[in-house]
Amino acid sequence: MMGDGLGFMGTYTHRIMNGVELLGDFDDQHKSAELLSEKGLGLGIDGWAFLGKNQNWALGGWGGFSEVNGTESRIFDLQRNSSHYFQRPDAAHVKLDTNSTSLSGHAGRIKLNKEGGTVTFNAALGWISPGFESNDLGLTGSTDVINKHIMLGYRWLERGQYIRSANASLIYANNHDFDWVKTSDVFFGMGQIRFVNFWNIHADGGYALENLSNTNLRGGPRVLVPGEAFFSANLSSDYRKNLSFDWSYNYGSEDDGGHETGLSMHVNMKLGDRLNLSFGPAISWETAMAQYIKTIDDPANTQMFGKRYVFSQLDQTITSADIRIDFPITPQFTVEGYFQPFFAVGDYSGFKEYKRPESNEFLVYGEEGSTIDENFVIDPTGGSDDDAFTLYNPDFNYKSLVGTLVLRWEFSPGSTMFFVWTHNGSNFENQGVFDFTQDFDTLLKSEADDIFALKLSYWFGQ
Repeated sequence: MMGDGLGFMGTYTHRIMNGVELLGDFDDQHKSAELLSEKGLGLGIDGWAFLGKNQNWALGGWGGFSEVNGTESRIFDLQRNSSHYFQRPDAAHVKLDTNSTSLSGHAGRIKLNKEGGTVTFNAALGWISPGFESNDLGLTGSTDVINKHIMLGYRWLERGQYIRSANASLIYANNHDFDWVKTSDVFFGMGQIRFVNFWNIHADGGYALENLSNTNLRGGPRVLVPGEAFFSANLSSDYRKNLSFDWSYNYGSEDDGGHETGLSMHVNMKLGDRLNLSFGPAISWETAMAQYIKTIDDPANTQMFGKRYVFSQLDQTITSADIRIDFPITPQFTVEGYFQPFFAVGDYSGFKEYKRPESNEFLVYGEEGSTIDENFVIDPTGGSDDDAFTLYNPDFNYKSLVGTLVLRWEFSPGSTMFFVWTHNGSNFENQGVFDFTQDFDTLLKSEADDIFALKLSYWFGQ
């Protein structure tokens, strides 16, 4: 039975930032006061109401308010972190306040949804103000965003000869910041088919238009982000069978030449009445034409507000696998295991910097009079060395193998012994070059932490 609803929530954090002496007296302020907020308050309300003669429509929403208090240093750092970026030089609606001891903001969302019938509809308007901060007893990702979207779809609910159900939707969404600058503009569609044999196909794809980003320079001015086409597909078999699988593919192509491809698969095998094995390999390739490297202070570069924002091309390969085993040999004795090999390799090239705000134009080092040598010493003007700087080699090759094997023996009712082996190994050799055979061999030969633990619990009872 449907009905209207209204809810409230509140959270409050209060940290004592004074150290405590041996006898319990408060000491001087602890250094954690510069790293944590002293007080954090969060208030929220949500509600919904069903509309129409048949109550096929639902109007809902939520709203929230937050306020944090702390030292001037703590609030100053909070204003500059990646959730807020108050230091953006071209953002007229936010400003760093070095003397502030508090930060407050608001957030909310209003949505309208069609609940019944074959035609589906959903629209929403949401916002998170620049000063909203709920990380003391919650989670805040990005702020300074106003989001809108509208969706129209259709679903087939009657079972046919081959198809059990299906649905398709078209969506348009965009974002603005509180300066009313558009930061996202996306058209995309999605569809799903569920067959009578319980196999599923899901696909979605669309295009994100060229827009301005207020976060790409990590606190710098807005820059132009090229458009991107994207597509993904998923096929899954009947999970009730002894052998089932899930396969996914995704692809993206950016207008500046960047692209990415990803493949993943999950296979689950039920062998006999008890043994269950699963294996989930995945691999992805990505070429990003504008990967952030570092920000360099240079008061002479007035075009970029006294900074140089260094970027590069990044060619990256990531591959991994999730391996699980679940084997109850007897009701009293079981074996469970999980292992994950992981490889991530990145090769950086074509180092460059943005020429001006609200553009996608770069000064490529080594061109237009600039220089870069084999030691990553860069002179962006090619004249005096006063503006020269040095980068570290950012290439990487991270390899790891982690896993846990647990033997569980319930030797009497309520009494259990666990024997646990944990393996944790990693290696960073051969930076920037992906060679799976060589990397895997190197990883197996590398030093690793192997921990063995024994736990015993005994039930004293009749």
